[in-house]
Amino acid sequence: MKSWRFLGPLFVMAICTALFSFAMFQGGFMSWFLFFSFLPLVIYQMGLTFYPLRNLDVSRTLSQSICHAGQSITFDIIVERKAPFPLFYCIVEEVLPDSLQRSDTGINKYAHMNHPVSYEAKRYKKQILFPFFRRKIKASYTLSQLPRGEHQLDQIRIRTGDIFGFIKKEHLFNVNDTLIVFPNKRRIRFKYTLHSLEQGEAIVQSNDFRQTNMVAGVREYLPGDKFSWIDWKQSAKRQDVMTKEFEHEKSMEAFFILNAVSSCQWLAFEGMIEVMYSMMDVIQKTTDSKIGLLSIGKEMSYFPSHFDVGSREKIMRHLATLKPSNEDMFTDRLQRQTTVLSTHSLIFVFSCSIDIRFIESMKKLHSKHKKRLHIFLLLSKNQSIELQDTINMLVEHQIGLTVLTEVQLMKDPLEVRV
Repeated sequence: MKSWRFLGPLFVMAICTALFSFAMFQGGFMSWFLFFSFLPLVIYQMGLTFYPLRNLDVSRTLSQSICHAGQSITFDIIVERKAPFPLFYCIVEEVLPDSLQRSDTGINKYAHMNHPVSYEAKRYKKQILFPFFRRKIKASYTLSQLPRGEHQLDQIRIRTGDIFGFIKKEHLFNVNDTLIVFPNKRRIRFKYTLHSLEQGEAIVQSNDFRQTNMVAGVREYLPGDKFSWIDWKQSAKRQDVMTKEFEHEKSMEAFFILNAVSSCQWLAFEGMIEVMYSMMDVIQKTTDSKIGLLSIGKEMSYFPSHFDVGSREKIMRHLATLKPSNEDMFTDRLQRQTTVLSTHSLIFVFSCSIDIRFIESMKKLHSKHKKRLHIFLLLSKNQSIELQDTINMLVEHQIGLTVLTEVQLMKDPLEVRV
């Protein structure tokens, strides 16, 4: 390809040489007029041929580096140069990674659960500018319906050339930026039936679902505690502001187990991450529960239950960047990790595949945790029908089970019974 770059300049030089020869042999005003009229174009072509495109200073700015799936962000690509060499046009292209070749249309994407190809979207971001003598140019574009994940933006391609197309130049610039897209937050309607969550049914959006009539003790005041929770008598005794501690604050602990295997359909896997992310966010905001996670996929990641914000951010970052595993090691790895599960935890298992080995592992888990275990299966409607006999094996053992198909996932709010 590099040898073809010089064909344009050679062609221009050949025309210039032919005009010069014609003027020398023919003489006269017209022949020399043609030669000198063509000479500025030859000089520009030679200058453009040796113009150091790689010396451009290219940078990228993002309107935000963290967002949620389905949202949009704006990119600004700024190109600066020292010498004001005239450029007739300049094509600025963002080389988008494969991870961004999908679109997230919110709950509407689940309508294509059986045809996940429709989730893919070829994105091309190019913009043509006419800088002429300007030393600084800017190209802006917007990426909408962003998919979940950690997206590495590494390269920007710059193309330019002359007006006749004899000369074309391009260079690939390495400009590194990271865009993190968290899962979409869903509105969830909870129906609690487990012993530690006897709150009834509600669209969980409020900031407080505490059982303030079950005082278990006192603790130091924390930002966000209500004024009515302050225990004035204990505060006076200890010379510090003390807050009433309620029963569920001491005992509630939600632990999530995620089966991240590659056998899932892509949309089912995205739905599983989205529902889990939303449940964690809702439970923690409305009950101040401790949240833990055991993610079993290509690598096993364990996040113990803590109240601190740092632990929560690590879990959310993990769910944002997680990809399906190529190996189904869920059952074996889960058996080696059962000791990390507290007997006081509510255990939620999320999976988008089910087989006999999975059922056997759930039976063992259920024997230890009984009604504190609940399983969420994310399947397409066709899969749920085909696997009905296998699913019934969980029901027969009285294991808490919720099957979510595209029918449920497209509802707003999402109804979840646990």
